[in-house]
Amino acid sequence: RSAKDARLGAHTVRDHRMEWGASDLKGNDALLRENRELKEQLDKLERENRDLKKSVYDLNVRLMSARTAPSVRGAPFDIDAMLAREGSVQPETKVQTDGDGRTFTWMSELKGHSGAVYCVQYSPCGRLLASGSFDKTVRIWDIIQQREAHVLAGHTMAVSDLSWTFDSKLVLTGSYDGTVRTWSADTGQQATEHAVDGMVQAVAFLPNEPGMSVVGTSRAGLVLLDARQEQAAMVTANDAMVTSLYPFRNDRIVVTGDARGMLRTWDLRQMSTCIDVVANDANHKPISHITVSRGQNYFEEGRFMAVNNYNNVLRVYDRGRMPPKSGLAFARSVHGHTVLNWPIRSNFFHGAEHQLSAKLVKARQHGSDGVSVAQDDEGEAEVTVGASLLLASGSADHNVYLYDVGGPEEESTPLQVLSGHTDRVYSVHFHPSEPILASCSADATVRIWIAASTSQGRPMS
Repeated sequence: RSAKDARLGAHTVRDHRMEWGASDLKGNDALLRENRELKEQLDKLERENRDLKKSVYDLNVRLMSARTAPSVRGAPFDIDAMLAREGSVQPETKVQTDGDGRTFTWMSELKGHSGAVYCVQYSPCGRLLASGSFDKTVRIWDIIQQREAHVLAGHTMAVSDLSWTFDSKLVLTGSYDGTVRTWSADTGQQATEHAVDGMVQAVAFLPNEPGMSVVGTSRAGLVLLDARQEQAAMVTANDAMVTSLYPFRNDRIVVTGDARGMLRTWDLRQMSTCIDVVANDANHKPISHITVSRGQNYFEEGRFMAVNNYNNVLRVYDRGRMPPKSGLAFARSVHGHTVLNWPIRSNFFHGAEHQLSAKLVKARQHGSDGVSVAQDDEGEAEVTVGASLLLASGSADHNVYLYDVGGPEEESTPLQVLSGHTDRVYSVHFHPSEPILASCSADATVRIWIAASTSQGRPMS
């Protein structure tokens, strides 16, 4: 009986062990399932976080799906070819023209980016064009050799802004990956890299100090970088995200636009002292971009500043003869383009013959007083593009809007609407000396436009 009881006890223990083992297995399975669910949730959150980081302003800007476009290595554009192609307009491009020499026509399209093109800028020498994209690359186009010169790859997120040194040898790029990089325009190789706190919203070289650059970030930072140092040379705290900036030509003075709609002027020589604050509008709509007209040369301050924000109004300010001492004076506002909470940018063309006086208005009426005018076929006076102060802006409705802001103040509607892009136009930029305009779009292309007076054989400004 004792042996039987022992055998029964052994069976009981074995049964319990099997039950405990099965229970342990069930527990392990539950833990594994829970672990998988947590990992899936973590992966989902990381994906969402990556997507959120690609936003431009507090999640208002959504990442565009990558669009694959065939690369064209032919001639992006050639000035001589432009002059020869009189009246050439792409079939699907509808351009509003009425014989006015200030109007522009489509000339070329640059393809190669696989995502939305967010920023575009001519080099100061006028020989190169750089474009930054949501595909994480910057492309440099050589307009003399008629080819794509370099693809600058290294950023891990969308390229938000770029800038050139005054000698056109270096390109500065900023990205949502929180890095600022410089590249050789000759070789396409990366020269420096700096990490900043937050997503990079705006970058610019200091014009008179090529090794120095200034950066605006999503963490409300204004950062001064020195190419010779790994760490930031100076970090200034703003009270809102810095969305755009403009460095003065000859001093360490920077104007910034921010997400609270404020224009601030900073003196970086005095430990980043804010020396002036101007509210762009009463509702404090976020500013998406500021741009300044060109002076007579690269190092001379331009007279006018234009400010894009989120209320479909583009404001123009007169900076006076001695900024920042002369202060900002509101000059006019123009309407027509649409924003729809997208970060739209603008740019000036300041014709060499444009005059800051009533002579221009009078010349448009009478064709006199020494202002350059042309005679059309009807014998009527026409102001050429070289005697104009033009302002171009991108728009969320897929068009480029062109305004004449050097004429009568009551002219607030567009001089011309350039259509042809198939998605919102983020940015525009004029050639430094010629009436040639580049526009970039969420359709992954860059388009080139040229003044009608130039295409009709009249001399450039």
